[in-house]
Amino acid sequence: MKNFKEELTNDRYGNNNNYIHTIPLIYGLIENDLIFSSSLADALMLQEDTESVYKFYCGEEILSSNKISEINFLLVDYRLDGITFLAQKEIIEKRIPKLILTGFNAE
Repeated sequence: MKNFKEELTNDRYGNNNNYIHTIPLIYGLIENDLIFSSSLADALMLQEDTESVYKFYCGEEILSSNKISEINFLLVDYRLDGITFLAQKEIIEKRIPKLILTGFNAE
């Protein structure tokens, strides 16, 4: 497991008083396109602050898994479960960042 980090950074005036606290990211990726899902998971794992990426193929799968408590960032396929999944009580109560993915052509 990666360690928590605390970094001193310069603010916009050049003062060294801004601290950035980062924790290792554990992504939950809900995507049924296997090629895209694997590519995105591989790209996320290249990031220094990524600890792991759990891949799921539907919302029900993540809700029934024991991994949901570990996840601190969700990536959700809009066309697959998107808004319906994000409206689930368990997900609303999980106060973490959520990003909706879409490759849908709106035309």
